[in-house]
Amino acid sequence: MRTSVRRNAEPTPAMVQALDLEQHMRRVSQVVSAAAVVLMVAGLLGTVMSGAALALPGGSVMALHDLLRLPIHPRALAAMSGGILMLALLPVLRVLLALGIYARQRVLIDALAALVVLIELLISMRAGGG
Repeated sequence: MRTSVRRNAEPTPAMVQALDLEQHMRRVSQVVSAAAVVLMVAGLLGTVMSGAALALPGGSVMALHDLLRLPIHPRALAAMSGGILMLALLPVLRVLLALGIYARQRVLIDALAALVVLIELLISMRAGGG
């Protein structure tokens, strides 16, 4: 059986909620991704302009505790690591945003699901961090 949708039908609260969440997540993703790219490009340019080799020795990204001690490390490497770290934390930001929206709208089951996902992300980050 086919269902038809009227073109001028009023959106349901669930549709409005989904659109609201998607718009917020899109904005957060765009801002964080743009900032991360700017940091990585600035770091790459700084590395190239300083005459350093493009293949940097050591780990592929600095750990967060090392990144917070900026005077110890070259600023270009810190900028690149900061951009990579921002991209890595983007999923956590998206889950936090969803959790906040669901909690504000008092949609308990969705808020609990977002909380479980957030806890799993944090546990996996902690376990993967060594």
